Amino acid sequence: MSLVMKRLLVAAVVVAIVAGAWFIYRTRVAVKPLPEGLIQANGRIEGDTILIASKYPGRITRLAVREGDSVTPGQVLVTLEDTQARAKAEQAAQAAASARMQMLAARGQAEQAARDAERFNALLKDGTATRREWEHANLALDVAQRTLSAARAQYEAARHAQSEAESVVRDLTLEAPGGGIVTARFREQGEVVAAGSPILSIVDPDRLYL
Repeated sequence: MSLVMKRLLVAAVVVAIVAGAWFIYRTRVAVKPLPEGLIQANGRIEGDTILIASKYPGRITRLAVREGDSVTPGQVLVTLEDTQARAKAEQAAQAAASARMQMLAARGQAEQAARDAERFNALLKDGTATRREWEHANLALDVAQRTLSAARAQYEAARHAQSEAESVVRDLTLEAPGGGIVTARFREQGEVVAAGSPILSIVDPDRLYL
C-alpha cells in the first residue's frame, strides 16, 4: 500500500471517530431529558389573528394601544374624526323629533275627525243633520286618516335616518372584539385611513396552536 493511501485511510478513520463522538455528545450528553409529560418538537406557534379596521374612511384622532399591549373585550382601541358624523346625527335627531310632533298632531286631528263623523252618523239617523253635513264629516275623516298615515311614514323614515347616522358615529370608535395582545400597529395617530384598511392586529394568547 502506498504512503498516500495509508494517509487517506488514517484521515478517514479519524473523521469517523470524531463524527461518532460528536453524535454521542449531542444525543446523550448535551441534550438534557425533558420533564415527564413534555415532548420536544420543531414547528411554529401561531394564533387566530383579528384585524381591526374601520367601516368608513377618516383621520385617526386617537390610537390607544401599541404593539405588545394586552386588550380586553370592549376596550376602545381607535377613534376616528367624528365631528361631521355627530353633526349629521344631531340634525337627524332634530328631524325625527319634528316628524314625531307632526305625527302626534295628525293623530289628534284624525281622532277628532273620527268623533265628528260618528256624531254626524247619529245625527243623520235622527234626521237632525243633512246628508251633505254627513258627507263633509266623513270626507274630513278620510283626509285626516290619510294625513296621519303620511305623517307616520315620514316619522319612520326620519327615525331610520337617525338610527343610521348614530350608527356611523358609533362605528368611528373601534373597540376590541375580544381579549388578546396587539401584534402589529399598521397606522399612526393623525393618519387618514381608507374604509377597510387594517389599523391593528390582535391575537388571543389563549387560542394558540403549533
